[in-house]
Amino acid sequence: MRIKEAEQRTGLTAKAIRLYESKGLLKPARETENDYRDYTEEDVARLKTIAILRKLDLSVAEIKEWTDGETDLRAILQAASEENREASEESKLRYKLASQLAELVEEDPARDLGEAAQEIQEWDELME
Repeated sequence: MRIKEAEQRTGLTAKAIRLYESKGLLKPARETENDYRDYTEEDVARLKTIAILRKLDLSVAEIKEWTDGETDLRAILQAASEENREASEESKLRYKLASQLAELVEEDPARDLGEAAQEIQEWDELME
């Protein structure tokens, strides 16, 4: 199949597909007559997997480790899960800290933000 159909089947743009190919994540066959890319069902499945991994914030380099056989998909997904869990916890902590600081500044607009932050227990956790 040509790149247009691969776009439709994966939801990726031709530009993204070509990028992944240029980074070595995908190696579609080439037609000998016209040098067009010829995507297989396996290529489409790989592109869908790459799209999911990118949505999980994995870098192209991390995905390349999988496509090159240096690591397995399970290990990559477990690492992504852990990273996203940590990021989620940190985001919740930042939100809580910002809310508490907003309350303190609302009470006293002239208050020094650094001093206010030191009064909040979560500040130390966030700064670690």
